[in-house]
Amino acid sequence: VRLRPDLLLLSDLPWTGDAKCVGARLRAARHIEGLTSEHFSWCYCGKSCCAKGALKAESAAYIADDMVTVASRASFLELWQRKVPGSFSAPWIMQPMAESSFTTRILQRGLSVCPLALRALPIGSANPHASEMAKCGYLEGSAAIPQSQCGGRFSR
Repeated sequence: VRLRPDLLLLSDLPWTGDAKCVGARLRAARHIEGLTSEHFSWCYCGKSCCAKGALKAESAAYIADDMVTVASRASFLELWQRKVPGSFSAPWIMQPMAESSFTTRILQRGLSVCPLALRALPIGSANPHASEMAKCGYLEGSAAIPQSQCGGRFSR
C-alpha cells in the first residue's frame, strides 16, 4: 500500500488480489461501467466520471490517481524500481498532470489499473476537496453515487 501522507481514509481499504493489477482511484474515466463516486479522487458528487476537460479522446480511457495505490509486491517492484527504455504515449492522457505521468508509468510496465473504490479526503490539498464533498454528504457517509453519464460500454 502506498498512501499520500495527508490522505484521510474514510472507508476500509479494499483489494482485488490480482497480482498484475495496480489498484488506484481514478482522476477521470470514460466508457467504463460499474463505477461510483468512490472510484474517483475528484467530482465526488457528479455522475459523469469526472471526464469533462480531463480526457482528450472519445475512446475508452482513464487517468489513475496517485493518492493511494494498492498492489502486490511484484507489481510495486515493477512500478517503482524497473527502468523502461524509450517512450510510451497514450493518446487520451492530458498533459501535464502528475496523475498522467503516474498512469503512463503503470502502462509502460505492462500493468493493469483496477479501479479502487475508496472514500478518502486529502486534508492538506490546496484544492477545495472538503467543500466539494459537502455538497452531497460524501464526508458524512452518504451512499456512493453511480456514475451513469460516462458513456456506455466501449466497443471498437
